[in-house]
Amino acid sequence: MTANQKKVRIGLIGIVTKNIPSLVSKKYHEEYSFLDEAETIAKYSKELQSQGVHTIVVIAHTGNGEAILNKLNSIAPDHSIDLYIDGHSHKEVNTTIGKTRIVQSLANGRAFSNVTGTITPETNDFIATPTAKIVPVNKTLTKDQAVESIVADADQRVSGLAKQTISHALSTDTITKKENLFKESPLGNLVADAQLFIANQEGFSVDAALVNSGSLRSDLLVNPDRSITYGNAIRVQPFNNPLYVVQLLGEQLLTVLNKQYQNNQKYTLQNAGISYSYTDSANSTQPFKLIDITKKDQSSIPPNQTVNVVVNEYIYTHDVFNPIFAQGQLLGILKATDTEAFIAYLTTQKEQQRPLDAKIDNRKNYIPFSGLTANTTVLDKDQTQTTYIATTELKEKKFPVDSIYYQVWSTKNGTDDLKTYTATALDNYRFSATIPIANHKTAGDYVVETYAMVNGEHKKIADNTFRVGQAKMSRQISNVNVLSGTFDIVLNVPHPKSVDKLNISVYPEKNPTMKKTMLPSNN
Repeated sequence: MTANQKKVRIGLIGIVTKNIPSLVSKKYHEEYSFLDEAETIAKYSKELQSQGVHTIVVIAHTGNGEAILNKLNSIAPDHSIDLYIDGHSHKEVNTTIGKTRIVQSLANGRAFSNVTGTITPETNDFIATPTAKIVPVNKTLTKDQAVESIVADADQRVSGLAKQTISHALSTDTITKKENLFKESPLGNLVADAQLFIANQEGFSVDAALVNSGSLRSDLLVNPDRSITYGNAIRVQPFNNPLYVVQLLGEQLLTVLNKQYQNNQKYTLQNAGISYSYTDSANSTQPFKLIDITKKDQSSIPPNQTVNVVVNEYIYTHDVFNPIFAQGQLLGILKATDTEAFIAYLTTQKEQQRPLDAKIDNRKNYIPFSGLTANTTVLDKDQTQTTYIATTELKEKKFPVDSIYYQVWSTKNGTDDLKTYTATALDNYRFSATIPIANHKTAGDYVVETYAMVNGEHKKIADNTFRVGQAKMSRQISNVNVLSGTFDIVLNVPHPKSVDKLNISVYPEKNPTMKKTMLPSNN
C-alpha cells in the first residue's frame, strides 16, 4: 500500500486449524500435513521480517487464536504480528494478546470487525496496536447492489426446485438438531432413520445407522402449512458424502459407540436401528461407558454377533473411528449420498402419506452408576448354623457387572473378624457365595455387605445381617471295645473358632469320683 507517496509492505499469513484431519473426510486432507499454528506463524513472521516487512496480519480459521498467540509470544517474543483475524469458533472476540489485536466477528454475517490502525513508512509498521470494534449487522446498512444482483440471480435459478414440497411434518415445529443432555436430537434421529431406510431399500441388510452430529448443518424448517421444501431439506445434509455399509462384530460396534465419550464428547453420533444404555466410567479420559446395545426388537447384540452398519464417509475415514471400521468388512457403497438419501426418505414418507414425527425417543439411555442396586439374601444352608449361602439378584439387569463379592464380619469382633467371599455367577444378574461359619470367631450377629465391581469401580449395592446362635455341639461314641475297655468320643463343633477351650470328662455313672478329664484332638 502507499502512504504519503511512500510504499508500505504488508505481510499476510493464512492458516487453518491443525485439527483439520478430525474435521474433514480423509480424502480431502490425506495429501497434506497440518503443522502447529504458533510455530508456523513464528516461521513466516521471521521470514517476512528478514525481508523488511513488519506490518503483518494473520488471517486464521482456528477458533483458539488467544491460545495460539500466547504460545507465539512464548516461542518467538520478537515476532511482528499486529493483527490476528480469527474464525471457526463463531464467538465474538476483541482483545489484545501481548502486542497483537485479535478479533472474531461471530458467524454467518451477523457482525463484522472494524479494525483501525496507523502505519508509518518510517518503520513499515503500526505505530501502536490496532483498535477494533465488533459491529452487528443490521437492516440500516446499505446493501451492495452488485452482490444483491448475484444473489437474486442465483435464487431465481433454483427457486422452482428449492420451493418444491417434498414432505410434510406432523406439526409446524422446527425439527431441531439441538441435542438433549444425553446427546440425542430429533433431527439426528430423522437423518439416521433416513440412511437406515435407504440402505435397506438399496438391497443391503442393514441393522444400524450412525450419523455424526457435525454433519447436521441446519435445523429442518417446517412451513406454516406443515410442508417441507427441497431447499430446507438440502440445507440439513449439503455435503453429498458417500454412504458405506460395513459389517462389524458387536464388540467392535460397542468400541465405536464408546469413542463418542472420549475427547470431551467431541464426536457424538446419532443412531437408528439400535439403542444403547451407558453409565459412568472410572476412566477420566472417558467419563461414560456403554452397558449394552439392543436392536429394535429389544434383543441384545452380543460381542461375537455380526451387525451391518451404514455410515457416511466422514465417519468411515475419520482417524478416531476408521481403525475400528477397518477391522470390519466393507459390504459396499450406496448409490445415494447422504444428501440424496435424506431427500429420498422425505419424499417416500410423503408418497406413503406419513407425516414426519421426528422426536427424541431415548435411543441413548443413561443409567447412573448409583442406580446399581441389588437384593441379597443370606440363608442357613442345612439349618445347622455351620454354613450360610448368600445370594444376590441385581435390580438393574443391564449393568455389565465384572464380579460380586461379600464382606462378612461379626458385630462382636468387628473387622478383626472380616472375611471376603467372592461370588459365583448363576447367570448375568444372579450371584451366590458360601459363607462357612468355621472361618469366624464367635456366634452372634453378623454383617454382610455386598459389593459389585463395574468398569473398574467398587460399589456397595446391598447390606444384610444374620444371626448365629451359640455353639450346639453334638457327640457320638463309636469304636467301643469291651475287651480293651476303649472307645472313641467324637464332638461336632459348628464354629470351632468361637471355642477357646474344650474338655471332656469321662467317669463311671456309679462312681463319679473316678472322673478323668481329657483334652480332645482337633480333626
